[in-house]
Amino acid sequence: MVNLKTQAAYKLNISDLTENTYIKDDTGKLTNYLDLGGKIKVYRVRLLARVTFMYASADGNYASITLDDDTGTIRVKAWQNIKMVLDTKNEDLVDIIALVREWNGEVYLVPEVLRIIDNPDIKTLRSLEILSFKKEEGILDKDTVQKEITLIKKSLNSESNQVVSSVEDDDINQKIMIKTNVNVPKSENVKEILSTHIEKTIVSKKSPAKKTTDIPELESKKIPEKKEKSLRVCMLDIIETLDEGDGAAIDDVIDSVNGSSKDSEAVINELLSEGTCYEPRAGKIKIL
Repeated sequence: MVNLKTQAAYKLNISDLTENTYIKDDTGKLTNYLDLGGKIKVYRVRLLARVTFMYASADGNYASITLDDDTGTIRVKAWQNIKMVLDTKNEDLVDIIALVREWNGEVYLVPEVLRIIDNPDIKTLRSLEILSFKKEEGILDKDTVQKEITLIKKSLNSESNQVVSSVEDDDINQKIMIKTNVNVPKSENVKEILSTHIEKTIVSKKSPAKKTTDIPELESKKIPEKKEKSLRVCMLDIIETLDEGDGAAIDDVIDSVNGSSKDSEAVINELLSEGTCYEPRAGKIKIL
């Protein structure tokens, strides 16, 4: 059986869930999952969508909401985290991390973490993140990615009184114009993050002789002082320090802590299970 708490919550569209096959093991020996294009087993998902319908049972033991992200609709069903669902209202834009389930032919979600998003421009960022992920995993080819980015560009170009920035692309051979009028904290500055994710989604011009690695060089970063801090607070500081945008490598976080790796792993599992952190991809951890 798969430990669901350690599985990444993949950022996807609703159509990815409703148009792919849900695999069930009738023996109960294996964990059920959604087969994403024959390439990825999806146990948990992270969606950005609007609430279009709400329901609560009279006895207060069940509630559900219907989400729509313009690619499809899906129901979120809650038997335990009912308050989380009932705190939303119609037309709210929500960011949700949930387990993927299926019953009687319907794929639905069981919520783990849900928050209401005030800034609708985050939708553009999420679209680019999903495109980047699908390209890296070979789910979408270059031509399809180009078409999707062109649609995003047209949508953004239709809006007025916005700041424009561009990123040149060798592979796709076009400039992607990104518009945003976002006024949010630095950690969620959409204009900066969009540029980062567009560069990941497409192949941009590279500066010569610049060394890049997947693992941050710990020597160049000052790891937060761990003395006189609880292990939990210390690890949150380290995660924030090592996170360069796509999360911190879990192995690097554990290696940066003076103490038992078993205790560190326990804290990481706790942060993931309670929703303080999530896994943007396998082996990475990020503060929500």
